[in-house]
Amino acid sequence: MKNNYIFISGGTSEIGQELIKKFSDKYNIIFSYKKYKINKKKILVKNNNKNKLVGKKIDLSNIKSINNFSNYLKKNKIKIKIFVHLANIHFDRSEFMKIKEKDFVKNIYGNCIESFELIQKVVQCMKKKDSDKSIYLLSSQSVDYGGNKISPYVASKGFLNTLGLSLSKELGKYNIRVNTITLGKILSKNMKKNFKRVANNRLADDIPLSRLGNAKEVANLIISLNNNNPYLSGANIKFTGGR
Repeated sequence: MKNNYIFISGGTSEIGQELIKKFSDKYNIIFSYKKYKINKKKILVKNNNKNKLVGKKIDLSNIKSINNFSNYLKKNKIKIKIFVHLANIHFDRSEFMKIKEKDFVKNIYGNCIESFELIQKVVQCMKKKDSDKSIYLLSSQSVDYGGNKISPYVASKGFLNTLGLSLSKELGKYNIRVNTITLGKILSKNMKKNFKRVANNRLADDIPLSRLGNAKEVANLIISLNNNNPYLSGANIKFTGGR
C-alpha cells in the first residue's frame, strides 16, 4: 500500500545506507538524518524502482525536530511497517573523571530521553491491528563488556536493551515484534576515526572469527530476521563474531 513505510533513523550511517539499498526495491522508505542527506539517485538507480525515498531531518538533542517529524507522519497518514533505530548522539572519548556534567547530560538526553520520544511517536503509527510489524533497536556489546572512555554512551545503550525487552511485552497485542540487535566491532567511518592508529587485525584480536563485521552483514541480518522469523520478539541477538 502507498502509505506503508519502513523508517530508518540514522539513515546516513553505513548500516542505514545498506538497509535502504536492500529495502528500497520493495518498500517506501523514510530515513532520518542530522546533517547530510543520502544521494537518492545513487541508491535508487541501482534498484531501478519507483518506491518513495524520503529524508527527514531529526536531531536527537532537539525535541522540536522530533515533534515536527511526528506531525509529518500524522499529516500524511503514514503507516510504519518496520522501524530500525540506528540514530544516536556520538560521545567523544574522555576519561570518566574528566567528563563534564553537561556533556553527560547531553548524551543521556539524546540517546535515552529523546530516543524514547522518537520511538513513542513511531509506535503511534504502528499500533493498528493489521499485519505483522517489526521494531529493531541497535545496541552495542559495550553494554556487556564496558567501554574505554565512553561510559555515557554505554549507559545509553543499556537503556535501549531494557526498553526493547519491555516494549516486546506491551506491543505484542498490536502484532508488533520488538527485538534488540547487539553489535560487536563493526567497521565504520566512526571506528576508523577513533582507532586510526590501530590496525584492523589488532582490533580483531579478541574476536573468534578474527575479523571485524561490516554494515552489509548487519543489514542482511535485519532482512533475514524480518522475513524469516515471524515468531521472534523480545530477543537480544548478539552479532559479535563470537566475542
